[in-house]
Amino acid sequence: MRIRERAIEVLDQLSPVQMLKAYEWLKQIKVGPTAQGQLDKGNYSKSRKALQGCTGNLSDEISKDRSDRL
Repeated sequence: MRIRERAIEVLDQLSPVQMLKAYEWLKQIKVGPTAQGQLDKGNYSKSRKALQGCTGNLSDEISKDRSDRL
């Protein structure tokens, strides 16, 4: 059996929510790693800019906040 036929069989068994997730995943594959890498760099730059004024260790602050909820 060819891979395409096998993939279609699996897709036919998915729920609508699972089908939507599979579709989104396939769209990401089609875009390719180059575009995703550029998107990641843009997000990284935005994050760095947003955190620029923070002092101290951010991971320690996050851990402290989470420990209050546990």
